[in-house]
Amino acid sequence: MSETSGPVVDRSAFEMTPPGYDGRVSVLCLHGLTGTPYEMRPIAEALVRRGIRCVGPVMAGHERTAEELAKTPYRAWIELARAALVKLRADSEQVFISGMSMGGLVTLALAAENLADAVAVMGTPLRLSLPIRLAVPLLKFVVPHRKKSGNTDIQNEEARARHPSLDALPLASVHELIKMQKVVRQGLPKITAPVFVGHGALDRTANPRDAREIFAEVNASQRALHIGHRSGHVVSVDHDGPEIATAIADFFGRQVSSD
Repeated sequence: MSETSGPVVDRSAFEMTPPGYDGRVSVLCLHGLTGTPYEMRPIAEALVRRGIRCVGPVMAGHERTAEELAKTPYRAWIELARAALVKLRADSEQVFISGMSMGGLVTLALAAENLADAVAVMGTPLRLSLPIRLAVPLLKFVVPHRKKSGNTDIQNEEARARHPSLDALPLASVHELIKMQKVVRQGLPKITAPVFVGHGALDRTANPRDAREIFAEVNASQRALHIGHRSGHVVSVDHDGPEIATAIADFFGRQVSSD
């Protein structure tokens, strides 16, 4: 779940196609709750340098305001990603997915349906703390939104200052996230596609033990776990961002079919 707004950056949806793209591999890049495609751009740029096309949509409900996001069920996040996968599958031999936080949950949900040839997730929260899980279903009617404090879960000060997102976190959206977490946890053993799991060791939003649980529970014969020891939640843009982008590009590169 990304937080706070900063200086103007490119938060728009993207499609990055490398020169001479051969139609072999496309990657769907999914951002986190209240975030924007900006947080997935470093991953996409690393993949494009390997000749892989990347598409990063704006997730459902994130187009304009926190009020609109509050009305969006978690199934809409999954359906948007599923529709994007169908389009990519039409002209790509293989389709991978990479997701941050909420986007990571969506990635795992689709992987459990056997819809991806490989996946990479970062900062993915399998469960929020018990007090949050107990309070949010009722508190969302009393305090619909939590205004951002400016204390984004990113250790790099410059990255934190420029990080774009919606200006408030709807508690109704947190409740939807909690619902999706249950679905994802149940589906982990169904995942057989290669899985890369990345996480920031200093993450205050998603506990790093969730990364280890994902790594342990999936049934993928090929899996990797990468902990960024200097980074917080949005690890893709934090201190360890370049390292994790390279690791994902290496991992996906090994999954490219040689046929």
